[in-house]
Amino acid sequence: MARPELMLETLLDLERARQREHELRLESEALVEGLKAITFSEDTDTLFAAILDVLRNLLAFDEGFILGVQDDGSFTPIVSTARRFVGSRWQPQSLFSRVLAGRPVAAFDVGLVPEWQAQAPELRAGTASALHLRLRGEAHPAILVCTHPEARYFGPAHVKLAERYTPLVSQALLTAELRDALRERDRFFDLSLDLMAVIGFDGCFRQVNRAWAHSLGYDGSALVGRDLRSLLHEDDREKAETALKQLTVSKDRSECEVRFRHRERNFRWLSCRAVAYADEQLIYLSARDVTDRVEAEQRLLHDALHDPLTGLTNRIGFMEPLRRALIQAQRHSGRCFAVMAIDVDRFKVVNDSLGHLAGDDLLKDLARRIQAVVRAGDVVSRLGGDEFAVLLTEINEPADAARIAQRLEERLKLPSCIQGQDVFATVSIGITLSNLGYQQAEEMLRDADTAMYFAKVQGKSRYVIFDRSMHHKAVNRLQLETELRKSIQAEQLTLHYQPIVALKDRRITGFEALLRWIHPEQGMVSPAEFIPVAEETGLIVPIGQWVFQEACRQARTWAQRYPERHTVVNVNISPRQFWQHNFVDYIKTTMSSLEVDPATVALEITESVIMYNAQEASDIFRALKDLGLKIYIDDFGTGYSSLSYLHRFPFDGLKIDRSFVQGMEQDDASRELVNTILLLAKNLSLKVVAEGVETTVQWERLRELGCGWAQGFLFARPQPGEDADGLLRRS
Repeated sequence: MARPELMLETLLDLERARQREHELRLESEALVEGLKAITFSEDTDTLFAAILDVLRNLLAFDEGFILGVQDDGSFTPIVSTARRFVGSRWQPQSLFSRVLAGRPVAAFDVGLVPEWQAQAPELRAGTASALHLRLRGEAHPAILVCTHPEARYFGPAHVKLAERYTPLVSQALLTAELRDALRERDRFFDLSLDLMAVIGFDGCFRQVNRAWAHSLGYDGSALVGRDLRSLLHEDDREKAETALKQLTVSKDRSECEVRFRHRERNFRWLSCRAVAYADEQLIYLSARDVTDRVEAEQRLLHDALHDPLTGLTNRIGFMEPLRRALIQAQRHSGRCFAVMAIDVDRFKVVNDSLGHLAGDDLLKDLARRIQAVVRAGDVVSRLGGDEFAVLLTEINEPADAARIAQRLEERLKLPSCIQGQDVFATVSIGITLSNLGYQQAEEMLRDADTAMYFAKVQGKSRYVIFDRSMHHKAVNRLQLETELRKSIQAEQLTLHYQPIVALKDRRITGFEALLRWIHPEQGMVSPAEFIPVAEETGLIVPIGQWVFQEACRQARTWAQRYPERHTVVNVNISPRQFWQHNFVDYIKTTMSSLEVDPATVALEITESVIMYNAQEASDIFRALKDLGLKIYIDDFGTGYSSLSYLHRFPFDGLKIDRSFVQGMEQDDASRELVNTILLLAKNLSLKVVAEGVETTVQWERLRELGCGWAQGFLFARPQPGEDADGLLRRS
């Protein structure tokens, strides 16, 4: 080749090299600008504007815009170099479908492209050629449209250059989308009402939201970097350690409720749910503050196990430590413990005389004193009403329980200051020991209660240690109560009548109606055996009503059969029957329905009735007197009443207890006491009947002292109505 031609070719190569260098410099500058856009753009719109500027410098187009796909499938400019494109809507035509599919389109002459011809004239103005290219955003795909007023401006070189830049654009869009997603996540994370946190596999906080920080009283930054376990309640750390280990090993989900320390040193209950991601080495934790709910549940549980008046555990709360103690004793044969059942004697008197508020104050004071006597490890409970229980958790011998019971009796005998006055209360205590071979906790409490019942039967204000015979007696008593309930319907009850005679001539003037129970298997059951059971269970009320009705029928029969004898039938009224709210109305209605003359019926009432409520008792007595009934004080001298009651109440007479009458033969004191009663009654114009006369000596001495009437085996034993009728007829 000739030298000039060679030189020309060399110059052309140099020019092409310079041109390529220029192109590479432009691409490099575009790349740098793109990287800056990716790095410094605050949002997607800013990023799109930066990308459009870079592409304009790179491709040297006249005008351009980036279209975003809308929900309805149309296209709207996100960013534009010309105002005429702002707000315009481009219809989804096949051109854009091809571009979205990833195939760039260079239109050398837009006049030949149907999709361009379909757009509004103002959008086509000044445009001769156009380049269409997808910018590869994954979440929100977009299309770059470049225009130029010259036809055939865009060619394969522009497409090739733009495609080389596309990865950078795609990365920019992906980064923007990721940044937007993170910003949206952070916004949701921070504004969520749920407590949300991110912790590493090492257990340290990486990120916490406002709700979490606020729940624990911190700023969010103060928690970042802290070990989650350092904020936990010491009792919950092992649970949290186990949950974290499970998450980091099995990558499974985990849920638990734990206590986190608040900045002010109290604790908040959080219900946590966590999931681990091994590739990130992070655990995402969400939680809810359930302190109010947990505390409410704890209050409900406490209330379910405790007595609201005294704060002691109740029956349910007492049984659980009793069961634990029994299990320990069964495992270790050398261990022994005891259960005490404590009942306040005559507590009802305090309630009825001073009111229920005073009764409550007394129970609270007794609870405090019981706690002061027992040992620190013992359990004191209020089982209900005026009954307490004590679990003596460990004793060496039965004498230990007895000594504690003695201390309790001594301490509880001291007066309690209630409403400004001293109130004295005694207790009856039943004790049972674990070495009797118990299998159930309920059996121990039952037997302690049985021993307490025997303490009451023996006179109250004492303690009794349970033995097996008591259980048999209690079972027999329960069987007796069950059969007694059936006795009324089964017509097993009957009345026997013991005559009351005038001592001067042994003439029968009346009868005392006495209840008898003829058991189909046991025969005649002693009243001393079943009357106390009827009194305690309340059966005495329906039984007493039946007795009164039967006695009234018998009194009516005798009045009709022997009108000249003026025979009176005495009926015993129990205290529980007397204090029924409708007692007087019942007496009146029964006598009216049976058409019985009130003069033929007398009521015998013990002195204990007066002690219950003297004023109200006086009102009832006067109401009974208004009905025409006679009233006698039964077992006079054995009760607690004052002699002054004899002139304050409308009594017609009194009956001297048999213990005084039978003591007259050998005891001068009994003779003097009977004489004193007779003189007192004479001064008050009261009729006197001596009970339990069994010998002629007793009869003669009563006559010498001036006693007018008597009853007893000397004259006749109690007998059925038809036999008593024979006595009356022959008298």
